[in-house]
Amino acid sequence: GIITFPLEKEYFGVKVTVLRNTISFFIALIIAVVTGILFGEIL
Repeated sequence: GIITFPLEKEYFGVKVTVLRNTISFFIALIIAVVTGILFGEIL
């Protein structure tokens, strides 16, 4: 996340850290949408 970015940057590099955070964000977004659909909040 944003808090751990400086530490991750040292270990993995900026490119991998940004990629990992972007992928994690989209996975969280997909889970949120699916949960919303399953509980009838969306659609």
